[in-house]
Amino acid sequence: MSLRAVSVQETTLRPAPTGRPEPDFVAFWSTGSETIGNFACAACGRRVRSVRQLPECPSCGGLLWELESTSPFRDELAQAFPPELGAWHEEELARTAGLARGVVLGLVLAPLCWLVPLAIALSAYLLLN
Repeated sequence: MSLRAVSVQETTLRPAPTGRPEPDFVAFWSTGSETIGNFACAACGRRVRSVRQLPECPSCGGLLWELESTSPFRDELAQAFPPELGAWHEEELARTAGLARGVVLGLVLAPLCWLVPLAIALSAYLLLN
């Protein structure tokens, strides 16, 4: 059994830089770094979106991350996700939003289905007595 020590840096949350400062410069972030942005594992190219701390790579256990835009796996990853996948994703988002609207509407209308008759019956009872 191999144990791996991971040092967690105490830093403030900082956004990832948007471009390369130098043509040959590639910035790396270690697991546990607090940052925001899209990153790719330096070992296998697995992509993650970080909004807090960078995790250990779920695919290979790698500890180094780089910006997705500077990753050498960028072209391979673009080919791995065909345009049809984006269209399917948008369709699923629309269906999920419709389901959420239906649930909220049901939660609002369902109590009215028994509260309105109850209020009518209670009013009639109070008027007759």
